[in-house]
Amino acid sequence: MDYPSVIRSSVERRAVFFSNHARVRLFERNISSKEILAVLNNSQVLEHYDDDIPCPSVLLKEVSEWETIHFVVAWVS
Repeated sequence: MDYPSVIRSSVERRAVFFSNHARVRLFERNISSKEILAVLNNSQVLEHYDDDIPCPSVLLKEVSEWETIHFVVAWVS
């Protein structure tokens, strides 16, 4: 599967949702959802979990000038 294309398409269609867990972590780290959306297209895929339950997901890494962020993105197939 072409994970970057799936992610890019979701961002372009504004079909991205943040779980409650993600929102709490973003708040704790003072990161906005806009910042995450901005880096999704350029993030490095570290691992992919095609058989993840309830839906496939990937572990992404983004390095900024201030910090390294790891996050999981999942989608309904």
